[in-house]
Amino acid sequence: MKKIFYNVAFAAAMLLSASCGSNFTQQSQDNDAATTVKAPKYIFYFVGDGMSQPQITMAEKAISEPGFREQFNKQTCGIYNHDGSALNLRKFPCVGLATTNAENRFITCSAAAATALATGHKTTINTISMNGDRTANYESIAEKAKKAGMKVGVVTSVSIDHATPACFYAHVEDRNMYESIAHWLLKSDFDYFGGGFTRWDTYKEMTEKQFMDSLKIKGYTVTTTRKDFDALNAQSGKVLATVNKITTQKIDGSSLPYNIDLDV
Repeated sequence: MKKIFYNVAFAAAMLLSASCGSNFTQQSQDNDAATTVKAPKYIFYFVGDGMSQPQITMAEKAISEPGFREQFNKQTCGIYNHDGSALNLRKFPCVGLATTNAENRFITCSAAAATALATGHKTTINTISMNGDRTANYESIAEKAKKAGMKVGVVTSVSIDHATPACFYAHVEDRNMYESIAHWLLKSDFDYFGGGFTRWDTYKEMTEKQFMDSLKIKGYTVTTTRKDFDALNAQSGKVLATVNKITTQKIDGSSLPYNIDLDV
């Protein structure tokens, strides 16, 4: 596995798909000649929690204020440098819109919204990638990518079993069923999980040790320190990487610590 490191302070969840690296043939619209187009090596799917156009506009207004840019870049180690008062995402060549309302409410929740983003289907409040009456599963784009032979990972700043990341690999009736979500994680066979840890303290049947042992049985290397993370290499296999002190400290529901609170 290629070594990678993410700062996900602004992303509630991130999906990484590494393509098979092959080329594909695309028919030209102007003539009958076939054009060979190189497939992308990586595809990143960022989900900003609660983010829409108003939040983007407000962020751009904030960073245009005198002195804010310098303080912001200092606080984030300069990794979110932007051009003037416009966010870098404004440079994207294509823009699309997606509705994320719940099937049974106009006001959505993380589960219903992420199901819409991950599967293309609306569902009811608190439902994780299942239909509205919770009788059938909706396949996520991450699961489709895995089926197609791609390497897939989910990275999140919150717990890895939070509703938003869970919608990419799990199918449960309620977002609070953390133990069931953990079982879906174990059988997903995804190549990489990173960021926050699971809310193992809510489990009723499986202990933390049993979950950790199950990860190892499934072939996952678990890292909890930057040193261990940096030691990952192509032979590390599947990985679950978190900075959370799993057995000694529970940070904000197993989330990553907030970047703004760090001494940088």
